[in-house]
Amino acid sequence: MAAKLTPREERNLLRLPACSKLEKSLLPFLPGMPQITMRGSTEQTVSGWYSFVISTTPIVPLLSAEEASPPRFFGKLLATTTIAGRHAFNSLRNHQGDEVLVLSFSRNSHGILRESTTTNNSCFAGQCDETTFPVSIPGDVPLGELRYKRSTIFSPLEQNIPGEISLRLELKRRAIFYRDTLQLLFRFAQANWESY
Repeated sequence: MAAKLTPREERNLLRLPACSKLEKSLLPFLPGMPQITMRGSTEQTVSGWYSFVISTTPIVPLLSAEEASPPRFFGKLLATTTIAGRHAFNSLRNHQGDEVLVLSFSRNSHGILRESTTTNNSCFAGQCDETTFPVSIPGDVPLGELRYKRSTIFSPLEQNIPGEISLRLELKRRAIFYRDTLQLLFRFAQANWESY
């Protein structure tokens, strides 16, 4: 039987209390935010050449003004951290020699963009299946990164636990990636959108 959580349970797992406060703290800085690319990988293994372009300005025809503005901006940011985190987590799981999951952030300096992707089970304010930000190649001006050791991301029991508990662990990981991304963006904002 498939794991099932109510929409409220899922929202509660995805929305750590710190996230709402961080979103409010970030709001005043969003109008001046440059395009920032986000990429999920491991320390030793980088699969593919794409990253996501986090933007508060429209990218015609890939990102509308509504999508680039709150509250949709935060919904897309959650969807983006979900997919980037999942990509990095799967890479970590598939490469046993890698010990560190990395979410890296750079200034976007390229115009090569393509459509966003759709997530599953990513609810934000009652809105599910939000799409990510558009996809591009990574920027070449590094800003910073989030790093997670394998031992803090994997549960040693994860392979042998019921589906609902496994889903809860995945949602908790998503919430942690989202919270930490908000914290990092806030630090960039305080440093005038430069690395800190």
